[in-house]
Amino acid sequence: FRSIGLALKTSAATANRDRRKIRGSQVIVALQMSLCLVLLVAAGLLVRTLRNLETIDLGMNTHGLMVFGVSPLQRVHSDSEGNRFYLGLLTSLRALPGVEAVTLMSNRIGSGWSNNTGAAVDGHAALGTNSFAPMRWNIVGPDYFHTLGTPVLLGRDFNDADAETAPRAAIINQTFANKYLGGRPPLGHQVSLNDRADGQYTIVGVVADSKYTDVREKPVPTAYFPYTQVKGNATLHYEVRTRSEEHTSELQSLRHL
Repeated sequence: FRSIGLALKTSAATANRDRRKIRGSQVIVALQMSLCLVLLVAAGLLVRTLRNLETIDLGMNTHGLMVFGVSPLQRVHSDSEGNRFYLGLLTSLRALPGVEAVTLMSNRIGSGWSNNTGAAVDGHAALGTNSFAPMRWNIVGPDYFHTLGTPVLLGRDFNDADAETAPRAAIINQTFANKYLGGRPPLGHQVSLNDRADGQYTIVGVVADSKYTDVREKPVPTAYFPYTQVKGNATLHYEVRTRSEEHTSELQSLRHL
């Protein structure tokens, strides 16, 4: 009987250990299944987010567009010399086979950076003296909106005639016109870039809103100015639109020469 009792105790202890192992295994399996479920849900949300981002209207056409930055040579010592340097490269790029359009900008779209100041229209704060009116601004080259594929809603794009000595010109986006011009016809009004006397630029065009620093950003009142009419340009970024991916690859190889 004593042997039978010991055997029964041993069997009971073994059974208890087996049950604990089974419960432990069940807990591990449940945790693994929960983790897999969380990962599947997260992956589904990520895929949906990426699809939503793909359908966002950027306000431009990025297909076939190559962007690269250029700084003036060390022998460039003035804004006028810098403008001639940039214009010369612009002219050379236009002549390359397969190039459809070329322009340039100061702050590259998608870099996360932007110039910001308070907007003034016709010499007065856009929302009155007691309200700050935020304005994003960038300096760009001729055919800028044509090259990027941003619709010009009113007036014109910049062109080669917007030179250093030409009348100062500005182009605003639709959000700027809606917020700061109160339904007035935009063309002919002046936008101030700074408080100096040379800071007045006449509005010659209105363009559709486009993304600037981030794909998910909300429209911001934005003004654009010709690179030739703003002092102190350092590095500017060229945007080259090509007719095919083959031409884009060729230009990318030339960029490193």
